[in-house]
Amino acid sequence: MPAGYPTVRPLQMLDFRNQAKVDSRFNFTRSTIGSYVDASGSQRIAAAREPRPSYDPLTGAYQGLLMESPSTNLLPWSNNITASGWYYAPQNGAVSSGYTGIGGLPTAYRIAEGSVPGSWFVANSIVISGNMDYAVSAFVKSDGVSRGYLQFVGLDASGVVKGNVVVYFDLQRHLVFPENYAVNTKAALLEKRKNGWFRVGALGPMASGAALGVLNLALQRDDGSLFYQGAGRGLLTDGFQVEANVPNTYVSSFIPTSGVAATRASDFIDSKDGEFGNWYVNSGVTLQQEQMVLNDDFYQSGRSIFYVTSTSDPSRITLRLGATDNGMRLTAGVVDSTDTGVSVGSFVVGNGLSPWENPASGTGSSRPVISNSAANFSASGFSLVTSGQVFTTSGFLPSGIGRAIITLNAGKMILRRATIYPLLTNTEALLITQ
Repeated sequence: MPAGYPTVRPLQMLDFRNQAKVDSRFNFTRSTIGSYVDASGSQRIAAAREPRPSYDPLTGAYQGLLMESPSTNLLPWSNNITASGWYYAPQNGAVSSGYTGIGGLPTAYRIAEGSVPGSWFVANSIVISGNMDYAVSAFVKSDGVSRGYLQFVGLDASGVVKGNVVVYFDLQRHLVFPENYAVNTKAALLEKRKNGWFRVGALGPMASGAALGVLNLALQRDDGSLFYQGAGRGLLTDGFQVEANVPNTYVSSFIPTSGVAATRASDFIDSKDGEFGNWYVNSGVTLQQEQMVLNDDFYQSGRSIFYVTSTSDPSRITLRLGATDNGMRLTAGVVDSTDTGVSVGSFVVGNGLSPWENPASGTGSSRPVISNSAANFSASGFSLVTSGQVFTTSGFLPSGIGRAIITLNAGKMILRRATIYPLLTNTEALLITQ
């Protein structure tokens, strides 16, 4: 342990780096089921109010607690491509089912090559609205076909194109190619899973007047061209998703549907009634949070929030990680009962973008970024501490603090640790955030 490391015991610690279990003095809330990937790479379903562990989809390594904002899969049938609303092109080879899917069950379908020259694909359409971003995704696995593209086209009442989100994928090379990057397609995703499945996804805007969205998954030859002869090859599919979240759109965990659109509620943690006052010291406090995020999970205005608040008014002390146009930013602040206050520090902690992406836009596919930060609050002032940096300002400490809450206004994160200490010095806070 380094010299100067705080010797005081935390007032409260939620340690999700080592276990996906919520302390008995806190409530975990999610009013619906939620999906997650287990250590084998298989899709699993957690019951309502059941925390979801996060595992690396390729290595199976445990990462922390998965937390997401609400989202809706707008497709009535997410898995069954033979159900009403799905269009299976007549030039395709015969559709077949019963293949081992993302959850280890025989739920996957096979889109087959046909013998008629042309484009071989499967499609669906839904009612949409303009002036917002949409995120689309599909689970795919090669059965001879490794290349193709996922497309979401927006049309107005006259059939005029009002948006065209396209991402090309190559499962053999583990690559995605967003078309017209940063304009039509703002983010691209290709997630490989330990069980051999891939999730391909994309995000992009629909302009004013868009009324119908057409989702299309098309097969391509190894050289990227259309098929012109059948060779018995195919592509397995097991789960499609279309999302339009406000204010932040992203490819969220899979939401299965069976005939109607379905919504996954938000994950929310707060201290139980009557527990907070047993250990909170009103003269000062240090909040510390470690989390893993992806830049495309926080596209636009998404942010995670760890705060302590008054039970009688909106006064609160916050430690936030949010998105900006050029990456993820940490901020801390105090807001009083009139919803006014002061903030300290606002700086980029990383954007996780791939080398080919534009750092100035803050968009695109991304690599994990781990943020470890602390905020010290007292009546004489407060500070934001992270990565060897300290930002200080004068301020105030709201009275009547009675709850601790961890939530998101948009996007998702993997929560690794959330700790409340008695007030630490800036030097001590620097050490716990290393």
